[in-house]
Amino acid sequence: NAGYFYRYRRFLASAVFRSTQSMVSEYVNRPALQGGADLVVYLRLGDKTQAGDTLLTFEAGYYEAVLDQRRKHAKTCWIVTQTPHEAAAQRLSKQYSCALVSNPKQYTDWTLLLTAPHTLVLAASTFAYFQALIGAAKEVHYPAVGFFHDKHNVCMRTRNTHSHFGQMRLPFKDARMVYHDVYSRQFFLTFDELAAQAAALPCDSILDQHVCDAPTKKDANMRRFGAESRYCYRELNATSRQAKAHAVEAAGREAKRALEAFRKAGSIGRPSAVPLGIPGRSRGQDM
Repeated sequence: NAGYFYRYRRFLASAVFRSTQSMVSEYVNRPALQGGADLVVYLRLGDKTQAGDTLLTFEAGYYEAVLDQRRKHAKTCWIVTQTPHEAAAQRLSKQYSCALVSNPKQYTDWTLLLTAPHTLVLAASTFAYFQALIGAAKEVHYPAVGFFHDKHNVCMRTRNTHSHFGQMRLPFKDARMVYHDVYSRQFFLTFDELAAQAAALPCDSILDQHVCDAPTKKDANMRRFGAESRYCYRELNATSRQAKAHAVEAAGREAKRALEAFRKAGSIGRPSAVPLGIPGRSRGQDM
């Protein structure tokens, strides 16, 4: 993915981005591309089904939280995935009466996400994130977890973990986006609310949630545990399971406390909250 380490802040302010948006707008308004589903959900499964961030997204009930609120307002719903046979895709499709849309070529899926006309529900995937930035959707749902959660990245860098977590600062403020914190299980947040409650989360309440089964023979060659793994930091056992339960509880408790204080204070006379940034860098500095 060429955009994985891209300096998005610089790109979003560039003439190239504005030009890209203009071209995409012209492209998605072609008659041949009209008629997409009102609600488009992207599932990144396959080789990421057992990844820590994917597991957490499902365990937190992110998709259910969004679909419970948005499906009733949509006449049509598509679940776009390369692996429609997987249990998670089948379950959501049946539960919410969404058609499973699977195409043999990834770029066809790319176009479906890019041209989603109304509501787009993202996975924690760089494949979908760029389409959300430049696409046609009027409302975009963003799961903040792993690489896509700024406090997670700060925690990893604070622990001197040399990895890609310091390369980008996500998410970005976008009026179309609705933010969902997977760690604290606080859903339907504004950008400022997400930043306020994420700042209150202890690092252990985030990192201790990344628990996965030991790798099978099939994926034994993958580094499943550690900074460069697929977000699996501890192997599942009785101790890590208990630590994870405590982490979920702590994240929810601290997030609710921070949100209550933030909402009580209001925004009058207060600077807008911003993502936390990587230690050692000013918030206005591009990566």
